[in-house]
Formats: sequence, C-alpha cells, structure tokens
Amino acid sequence: MRVSGLLIIGLALGLVACSGRAHPHHTPTASVGERLFAAHCSACHGVGGTGTRIGPSLIHVRDRLHTAGLKAIILDPTPPMPRLVPGRLSRRDVVDIVAYLQTL
Repeated sequence: MRVSGLLIIGLALGLVACSGRAHPHHTPTASVGERLFAAHCSACHGVGGTGTRIGPSLIHVRDRLHTAGLKAIILDPTPPMPRLVPGRLSRRDVVDIVAYLQTL
C-alpha cells in the first residue's frame, strides 16, 4: 500500500509539472520573451512593439501597466486580441513576454 501511494503521488506531481503552468521558480527571461513576441505578437503589435493599424504600440507600456496588468491582458484578452493561452502560449511564455514588454 505504501509503495502504491508513493507511486500515485509521484504521478500526480508529474502531471502538475507537465500541465503548462509556469514553474514557481521560473526567472522571467526578456530574451526568450522577445522571440515569443516576434513569433506570436508582432504581426499585430509591430516589430519591437511599435504598433500597427491592428494593434497599439507597446513602447513604454511599463509606464501604463504593471506586471500583473500585462499578464491579465495576455491571459484574458479583449477582442480583437486573440486568446493565445492555453494553446499557442503557456503561462511560462506569458511571464517571459511580460519581461520583454517591460524592456520596451
């Protein structure tokens, strides 16, 4: 019984680790966020976040929105911004994108 209980706990922890949630000890990486932004966001927000007719400029967005606000917009966007999480982006990806946005 003890071994099977440990096995179940181990499987449960493995499922949580693979669930797409950001690791609690993940250090945001702006360079990773920049690559993710280029791949998933720049079509609407422009290269380097300069803005387009579709998406607003994100230059100096850190002066308008704090980290939690940026994450909230990406996680629960208002149309026409597409919902990318879950799907194309993980929560960990969002943390990295926010780190990048804070450099603009």
